[in-house]
Amino acid sequence: MPAKIIRDEFISLIETALRRYQSSTNLDHAALRGRVREIFAENLLRPVLYPGIDIGSGKIVDSAGNLSAETDIVIYSRSTLPPFIYGHSTGLFPIESCIYAIEVKSTLTATEIRTSIDKIKKLRQLRYLYSFYPLNFVQPFGPACSCVIPVLFAFSTDLSEDGKSEIERYRELDPNADNSPVLPIICIPKRGYWRFEFKQEAPSWLFHSPTEEYDEVIEFISGVSNTIPQEIWRKGHPLYGYYLSSERPICKC
Repeated sequence: MPAKIIRDEFISLIETALRRYQSSTNLDHAALRGRVREIFAENLLRPVLYPGIDIGSGKIVDSAGNLSAETDIVIYSRSTLPPFIYGHSTGLFPIESCIYAIEVKSTLTATEIRTSIDKIKKLRQLRYLYSFYPLNFVQPFGPACSCVIPVLFAFSTDLSEDGKSEIERYRELDPNADNSPVLPIICIPKRGYWRFEFKQEAPSWLFHSPTEEYDEVIEFISGVSNTIPQEIWRKGHPLYGYYLSSERPICKC
């Protein structure tokens, strides 16, 4: 059983976030985009973050200098690798330190889904450093750092409640939706939370239906929070020096 007093506080946070979103809908597109990102981060994500985990926005970078597209929300681990912050939580985030890359939308449309798919495909092209190195810091061992988890969150959708479902539309837009979806996590308050279960024998989508107490959002937030500790452990200890030093001859003296 959940701790009712904490659960009730989170229900209140979700209601506040939805009210704040609704009051922002008369803003122009650029201002609304920034506003929904702020509401999502501060009301729904920040309360469940562990020490050493933070939220930013900007671009994800690998050690070769390859960049992702602009990312609405990055959940990252400062204890894995440090980000380079320009100001107001906007910066460059080493891919090995990133746990989640989240696209946050005001109203989800087919165009927004296509754009998000394209952005995550670009993110997938970045390479990862190895997660562990022996004491001589030369030959790595173990796997590369765990991959960033993509998420699509929207405050509303242009689909009618009695029409096509969100997952039906997503299947039309992602040819690999039922075996290796580009966006394996989708959440829309009052509509539902969909997550793809990557099981080797029978991968499948799981649906968390909406309730009056916003269980679909609570379960989404819970999933994000529960994943963070295991992802930090899987990331190991990549070396930040690879982001700074160029390969050049070194001579004895």
